[in-house]
Formats: sequence, structure tokens, C-alpha cells
Amino acid sequence: MKGASINRVYLTVQAVCNSNNRGYPTVSQFNQFAVDAQQEEFQEQLASFDQELRKQRLFTSHSKGAYDSIQQIRDTLSPLLRVSTSLTGSSNVMDLPDNLAYTLDFEVSGRTATIVPPDKARSRINSFLGAPTDARPIVIVDGTTATFYPSTLTTADELAITYYKYPQGTNPISGAASTSNPTWAYNTVNSVAVYSAANSVDFELPKSLEYRLAQRILSYVGINMREPEIEQFAQLKEQEETINTQ
Repeated sequence: MKGASINRVYLTVQAVCNSNNRGYPTVSQFNQFAVDAQQEEFQEQLASFDQELRKQRLFTSHSKGAYDSIQQIRDTLSPLLRVSTSLTGSSNVMDLPDNLAYTLDFEVSGRTATIVPPDKARSRINSFLGAPTDARPIVIVDGTTATFYPSTLTTADELAITYYKYPQGTNPISGAASTSNPTWAYNTVNSVAVYSAANSVDFELPKSLEYRLAQRILSYVGINMREPEIEQFAQLKEQEETINTQ
């Protein structure tokens, strides 16, 4: 899935600022706004995801529309989906990934491990009926590690975590994930800043969110527009530019 284009978002923000007779944010300001907007959008997507999951658990949502809603969020966040099998310490301990933002599930050799809060761990481990077994493992998350039970697990047992990472960037040319944040870079040509794809970094959130990211950035400079208005405005500008170049 292609990431949202930093250049398209930049040009949209510039065009809207110009039409509103507002000064443009500087490039350094825009780049910081881009990072903030992506993180803010990510947190909102996670909040919506949590809300939909709670509805499902409470059996308050069975409609196809509700299923489509949660599937749409999954599709949006799919570029951030990761699976890690990194182990450390003993055979039943896993290092949590540094970029972990939201845990989806833990597994032991393909078997789902139930997450148990640290303050419930002792009673669960010593429970007569609910004690962990090879068939029904549990996991205790504490700080930067996850400890799986039963403790008789061996190195032959593959411990895994499926999670969403914090969004960073993608390469505008190859589309490959990057460890850098979204950045609009440029070369100066005749005293004019000209976009440089080679030195820029696109968003890691998908292309479908370009106008929403632009909307968030514009709100930071005091311009409040609805996403459909921004989309319509950008499309009109593109049509004007196409006519002027013919």
C-alpha cells in the first residue's frame, strides 16, 4: 500500500493557505506539522479501533456496517502491522519491540496466549481451573518484556507478538518503509524551492489519508476546513493547472 505523498500534502496546504490569504508555514514548520499530524491521525485510528472492538465484545454491534468499519480501520493500519519473534533471557521471555504502539495478540507456536494483567498474574498461575497449560498459555506484560506461562516452555516453542508499530515514513520512489519521519525536502533552483523526491520521505499512513493529513496540518495554522472541502479544492487546482499547461 502506497504511503500518503508528502509533496501532495505540502502542495495542498500551500494552495489552501494562499487562497485564504494566510502565510505559508516554513518548510521546517511543515515537516514538524507533518509528523504531528500523522501521529495524531494514528492515535485517532487506534481509538476508533478500540471502540469498535469493545462494541463487538459487548455484542452491541453485529451489522455488516459495523464489520466494514473495523475492517476499514484494519486496512488503513495494515502498513504498520508487524510480527516479531524476538527472544531474550530465558525460553519463556520475549523482548517487546521498541516500536510497539498497540498489541493485537501474543502466540506460543501458533496458539493464542491470553494476556493477564501483572496484578492478576499470581492468582491466575496458581489457579486450580485456570492455570496456564501448553494448550492454553498466558502472557504477562511488564515494562519492556512479556513473560509466557507455563514456564516449562522451551526454545522449541516460538513466541510471537502481532502488533501495530508507530508510523514513520516511506521512500517516495520505491515505497519501502523508512525509519525516518515524513519530510518535504527540496533543492533551490533560481531562488525557488523545488521538491526533491530523492531526499524526501512520504508518510507511512496510506495515500487514502492525504486530505485528512492536510486538514490536520491546516488546523495547526488556524485554517479549519472539512476534509471533503479540501479534497474538492485540491482537485479544482489540479484541473486548473492541467488546463494552463495545455
